[in-house]
Amino acid sequence: MNPNRANLQRSLLMLAPLCFSPSLGATTYVYTGAPYTAVLNFTSPCGTGPCANYVVGERVTGQFATTVPLGSNLVNQNVFPSVTSYSFSDGLVTYSSADPNSRVDNLVVSTDAIGRIVAFDVVVMLWQTGSSPHVAGDRLARFFVSSSSVDVTENNAPCAAVVTAPSGVSDACVVFAPDASTSFGDAIAHGSFSVLSTPQAAVPALSRWATILLSLVVAGSLCFASRESKAR
Repeated sequence: MNPNRANLQRSLLMLAPLCFSPSLGATTYVYTGAPYTAVLNFTSPCGTGPCANYVVGERVTGQFATTVPLGSNLVNQNVFPSVTSYSFSDGLVTYSSADPNSRVDNLVVSTDAIGRIVAFDVVVMLWQTGSSPHVAGDRLARFFVSSSSVDVTENNAPCAAVVTAPSGVSDACVVFAPDASTSFGDAIAHGSFSVLSTPQAAVPALSRWATILLSLVVAGSLCFASRESKAR
């Protein structure tokens, strides 16, 4: 084989990995809740725990991310195992996957034919007192949003039973016993999920420098082919 042709082939093989970037599938789903129309705050003075007040007009907001988009036509699917991170706020409390005291009780969704969330039941909680493993009587905040109900939040509620949540997360609470130190925020409607980021097209994308390099190699290849043709 002509040494120039062999060098050209080697150059193309070396350049190929640089030219194409894999498609990204990470997707973020954003929740925008309905504003609270009624609040029932703790009875002052605070008896115990981190008492705090909700304010009319606040709402649950936040997001969760997955490495790949949710599948199409899901029906009441627990998608928590595919969640890489989450962060929500009820206007008073922040719930985050980065917080070791945060627990996802439920993250169930249904999707349409193109993977958009059309129905959901999401419950996330945050231990506010005690330490893991928690016990009955430790206090926590939680929010509940559902496409079949209204947005509801509560702060500083004592847990009546520590169990494994429907999501599969241990050291969670599903039974609460609110008292005079607990506050509530209630909406008369529910919010909705939207998609913040979608996966890139499956067609490989060329980076700027890879495009330049590839152009130079192609130009060199054409020049080489032209010279060989004339030589014949």
